[in-house]
Amino acid sequence: MRNAVRTPNAPLEGLPNGPSSSDIAQGRTLFVQAGCAQCHGGQNWTVSLKDFTSPPAGTEIFTERTGTFTGNPVGAQYLNRFLRDIGSFNLGVPGQGNPLGNNIGAEEKAAPAVANGTLQPAQDALGIDYNADDKGKGFNVPSLLGLFGLPPYLHNGAAESLAAVVADVNHRTDGGRLVDRLNNPADQLKVVQFLESVDVATAPVVELADRPTSSSPIAINRTDRLIWVVNPGDDSVSVIRPDTNERLAKIGVGDEPQSIALTPDNQYAYVANAAAGTVTVIKINDPAWGTFNAVVDTTVGNNGQLTTGAEPWNIVCSPDGRRVFVANSGQDTLTGSEPAFSTARAVRDGGQQQALRDAIPVIHQGGRAPGR
Repeated sequence: MRNAVRTPNAPLEGLPNGPSSSDIAQGRTLFVQAGCAQCHGGQNWTVSLKDFTSPPAGTEIFTERTGTFTGNPVGAQYLNRFLRDIGSFNLGVPGQGNPLGNNIGAEEKAAPAVANGTLQPAQDALGIDYNADDKGKGFNVPSLLGLFGLPPYLHNGAAESLAAVVADVNHRTDGGRLVDRLNNPADQLKVVQFLESVDVATAPVVELADRPTSSSPIAINRTDRLIWVVNPGDDSVSVIRPDTNERLAKIGVGDEPQSIALTPDNQYAYVANAAAGTVTVIKINDPAWGTFNAVVDTTVGNNGQLTTGAEPWNIVCSPDGRRVFVANSGQDTLTGSEPAFSTARAVRDGGQQQALRDAIPVIHQGGRAPGR
């Protein structure tokens, strides 16, 4: 059975009344531009991929039946960092309202259990926070493979079509965390045509940023939800929530941090420590405000510290997130490597410090510094 089950092939392109290759290509471009790949991109078309060796760390496991809780939630365990909340809990249930269309959604209940031969009342399903610990909100992100053949959509079947899913502003903006770039119905149709074409033969979409990062003591993540600031006075970085100016975390780094760069997917932060001659690698485990978690990634380099040239001052990340470059102001060199790297290497000798800094934004394109 395991070897026989396959994702169904998508409908052939160019059939009568079907989308053209051009329409599908345009839909793919819109899909990327709208930020859909932040959840539905990469391997297997979802970010909800197992990235740990079983069993998971106990600190990552949660249940809704701890402490004081409301209702009768099921006691199943879950990993909160894989969940994404787009406000879809209990949609389409009669009496609850459904912005996606007809009330066709199933009530959010777990499968009823049998105890001592008696059928027990169904418990409340996961998907919302029952015990006020700010965990458990949302669902795992489903894969897009073979999506055309799996209506209705969403976890409880509340959306009758892919058009209804894409038309939902709450979904396509990731609960308001992304700019709405798909408010045009014609663009939505092209995205639907692209989604209906996704099967195992479709090249995965890798989320890219619009431009290279810039080197600065302050960095703002792509969704404008987090502000990162270096603190040279006490060798740390602070993470701030901009709507309330609340500091979510303070993370110790190397000696005299001068600049910081974030990867486009918001999974890593890189800090250039001038006095230490290092870059600190910070892994962002959970970027959400209520559950924010980021730590120095001690699995790379020397406990999360990577040796660079003398006085690393400016640091940038390439648009695809695969390269990080550091300007070493004390010896006029540039050090570069890849995310999750364990070693760094000098990739170009520099001239004057200013020329080196000017070269950083174009170095990944094969450009040269002015006058070089």
